[in-house]
Amino acid sequence: MRKYRVFLLYILLSLNQACSMNLFETESSSIKQYKDIEMNSWSASGFIEIYTPQDKIAIRINANKENKLFRLDFVNLLGRNIFSVINENGELSFLSSEKETNKRIKDYFKKGYYRELFVNVPDIILGKPNNVSSFELNKDKTYKRVLIKDIDIIYISYKSSRGIKLPTKIKIVQGKKINKLIINIDRWKIN
Repeated sequence: MRKYRVFLLYILLSLNQACSMNLFETESSSIKQYKDIEMNSWSASGFIEIYTPQDKIAIRINANKENKLFRLDFVNLLGRNIFSVINENGELSFLSSEKETNKRIKDYFKKGYYRELFVNVPDIILGKPNNVSSFELNKDKTYKRVLIKDIDIIYISYKSSRGIKLPTKIKIVQGKKINKLIINIDRWKIN
């Protein structure tokens, strides 16, 4: 009887060890597969705040590695989308949820107010996943790497028309917390 108990215990231990090894191998292979997917295909998004003398709005950034899509969604504090600037494969376009706003933005673009949008900005190169809190200090003390690698958002505006309020320059600076950025905007206004 004692031999049977020892033999049964041996079989149970062997089965347990085999199951453990099998589970470990399965878990290890799934982790490796996940890493491969993460490195080859990913998207990132986030919010940063904009402070101006006139208002306080948020800017949403979305990046996607597959089609190299870059999009800025200007959203006010109520969560209402003002307009979006989309740069896809070098083509720049503007979108808005409101037809009137969308028409005005397109008119601005046709007149040349946004002709130099993203001036002196290199091609959008996507960085590593989970790179939200990685910033690089430039010579002029502005910061790069906002969810995507090597992008410096600068707006240049030209002659203005009556009542048009557009930013002339946007500069990214680091906030008090490492994962928080503040964008300073120099604005002009003509009544």
